[in-house]
Amino acid sequence: MSFFDLFKPLVGSGNSDSTKNIVNRLHGKLCQLLPEAGENQLVEMACLAGLMARVAYVDMVIHEGGVKIIEKSLSDWTEIPSNMIATVAKIAVEEIQDLAGQENHLYTRPLNDIWNNDQKFKLLEALFAVAGGDGEVEVQETHEIKNICKGLLLEQKHFLAAQTTVLDKLKSLKRQ
Repeated sequence: MSFFDLFKPLVGSGNSDSTKNIVNRLHGKLCQLLPEAGENQLVEMACLAGLMARVAYVDMVIHEGGVKIIEKSLSDWTEIPSNMIATVAKIAVEEIQDLAGQENHLYTRPLNDIWNNDQKFKLLEALFAVAGGDGEVEVQETHEIKNICKGLLLEQKHFLAAQTTVLDKLKSLKRQ
């Protein structure tokens, strides 16, 4: 089953065809941008960028610092040509605004099939970096990452270890 097929059941369950159209648009943009990419690469890119964009957009504002971290992570973890990284990040950010209501498991399930725990832990660290891209990690960003951690089938210890990378930015620990 294709990653993009995961969204098809949502269409018949009370949601409009707009969800299917948004996902097809995302798939189409990635295929057009990277025609040589295999399906697994497209899935990895979409999931990675989608999860990072979800964290970046949890407060309904996307900060430039978060986008830069998304770009760096895509560069480090995927085989996207360097001249395409900013475009893929931009597509993820644009589309995540439309897909923000979708469940995290639609992005984490495919990663569970193709990534090991070390790779998923590095993703958690990157998610905290994205959250701290504006100088503070908000409580709602922490909750979103915790939900993603559960979806990635990682333990609480993974979450806490990743969180330590941004201790100085945790708003919940700052004095008011």
